[in-house]
Amino acid sequence: MQSKNEVVLIFNLTDGSVEKKPYPMESTMTYGRLLALELLREYGEPWANRLDEGNALVLVPGLFAGNPAPSAGRMLLVTQKDGNAGVQICNITGNLPEALGRNGIAAVVIRGRYGKENGIIRISGQEVQLETLPGATGKYTGRIVRALRAVYGKNCAAVGIGPAGERKLSAAAVFSTYAEGYPEYYVPRTRVGDVFGAKGLRAVVVEEDSQARAHILRNTANPERFEILATELANRIRRNEICGNALPSYGAAVLQTGLNDRTVFDQFSDASVLEIQRMTEFDNIHHGCTPLCVIGCLNRHARRQRKIFTSPLAIETGALIRKYFGIDDDELTFRIVKQSEDLGISSAEYIENFRLYAECIGETVTEESLVGGLAEIEKDSSVGRILGSGEAGLRMLYPDRMNKDAREARREPSEREKSLREQIVALDSLGFCIFTAFAIIDNSESWKLLAEMAEARLGGDWTEQKLMEQSRKSLQMEADFRRVQAEAKAGTEIPGFASVLEQYREMKK
Repeated sequence: MQSKNEVVLIFNLTDGSVEKKPYPMESTMTYGRLLALELLREYGEPWANRLDEGNALVLVPGLFAGNPAPSAGRMLLVTQKDGNAGVQICNITGNLPEALGRNGIAAVVIRGRYGKENGIIRISGQEVQLETLPGATGKYTGRIVRALRAVYGKNCAAVGIGPAGERKLSAAAVFSTYAEGYPEYYVPRTRVGDVFGAKGLRAVVVEEDSQARAHILRNTANPERFEILATELANRIRRNEICGNALPSYGAAVLQTGLNDRTVFDQFSDASVLEIQRMTEFDNIHHGCTPLCVIGCLNRHARRQRKIFTSPLAIETGALIRKYFGIDDDELTFRIVKQSEDLGISSAEYIENFRLYAECIGETVTEESLVGGLAEIEKDSSVGRILGSGEAGLRMLYPDRMNKDAREARREPSEREKSLREQIVALDSLGFCIFTAFAIIDNSESWKLLAEMAEARLGGDWTEQKLMEQSRKSLQMEADFRRVQAEAKAGTEIPGFASVLEQYREMKK
């Protein structure tokens, strides 16, 4: 059974009004990043500062989210940067993108500001209601997730904030729930929790029952053809040596030290389901971010003491602690990840911020100081506020002490990087996990397959060139959003991953 005709939901938190606009995507042929940016331009006030009531939040599931496409259950969360400095685009996974797609929701636009705390936007089918989650203030993220499931059902899907977001810390992230099981949620590198907090918004929740999850798919012009093509793509991804072997076996660890450093394989071993079940209360152990993930890098990796790294972010956090501070302690990594998630902060972002802070004040970093920094954030002390302010706050507070190249130097991308950027943005808009890039980037057969899938999904005539045209339009629109020329070029998150793809390309020669 297919979902209803698609709509865009425009919700005004100030007065609780909802506008439901039909969105015939098969006619507009606009989706993903380009759709998100067009909606932000239409409904956000262009000169509003980030935390102003006039700023908007836009949630757009990828074009294939809610369809039986492999590893394509992601969405974009888009808002304005501060100081008229452009647009912030976050790519997140979990069970919300597919829930939005299955319910025929092409996008959610959130405007205004709720006059109270702990606002909940509840979506049931295509109906929307503004509610409140009493007693949520100050509670850890995990408690918020469990409270949402107690109120809206164990199959609900949500994105929302923990304590850091309600305090409007610029380093605050959002959490995103997984389907019922372990892990329950994750806290990605998003840094948009402050906007949720400024709007008085605790979470966006989609109610679903198990029947809907099992039997409803997103509207598709040719569902039978789409499923055949999706199966072919899944096989292509699995046959890739990185997607089908290295990532499922070693997760993001294989990317942390570089594809040419084979010693990383000696540090990790596969974790069995029984081992994980002994550590948790859950029978359902997630290996992928979504049920249709064909790579699977959750709950697969153990190191030394056989403690389980639940996600690539946990492995990344440990790698950053070793790289920056020379501390090789898995127990410390697990503690940092847990405390960061409790507060609603990305653990990797916290490590990056703590390194910059320690450089500014001339402090030698120890295990105790790393843990103590999170305690300061929880106490909402002045030090905690500094650590929660991120790189921008540290630059304002310590303008003469910040190393100019403390983060990766910003530069004009090469032509090769521009090509990679266009391809990655195209994958973003379709809803694919970034790790699928190894099987798709620079592969004409893979892009032809994706174009055929777009045809089956929307109808019409689609080619690789048409997919790239959407990508280029969205990148141009990102550039149009920038008001400060010194700001980084649009999409500066992509060249970092592009370097990994280039390593892979060289390795294949």
